[in-house]
Order: sequence, then structure tokens, then C-alpha cells
Amino acid sequence: MAFKHTPSQPLPPGRASFGVASPPGDCDGLRHAREWLAHVEAGRIGKRVEPDPEIVARRERNERIVLGK
Repeated sequence: MAFKHTPSQPLPPGRASFGVASPPGDCDGLRHAREWLAHVEAGRIGKRVEPDPEIVARRERNERIVLGK
């Protein structure tokens, strides 16, 4: 899911932008949403480092042994 927010545009009240209605005065939920969006926009959420090929091969081998494939 890619949610792009332009910081210059204010978020709608509550968590409406996430499809969840929030009660009036839910400033903690709104604060959490803003902090989460800041992490997404900074690239700290949603991007992973590719795993080491040796680790992937070992995991696949172990899965074949355990699952009998």
C-alpha cells in the first residue's frame, strides 16, 4: 500500500484518511498517523535491505526438508 501525503496539505481530522473513523478529540491517533507518515516519507518504512543469497538458500533448503518438497 502506497500512501503519499504532501506535508504542506493538512491531514483530514481523525483517521479518516486511513478509512477509520476516530472519535472527536482523538489527538493521539492523529499524532501517531502524522509520525508514521513522516517515517514513510523519510524512507524508513517500506524499504528493506535485500537478504544475503546464502541465507535465502539455507532458508529454502530448510523449508524443503521440513515441508518435504
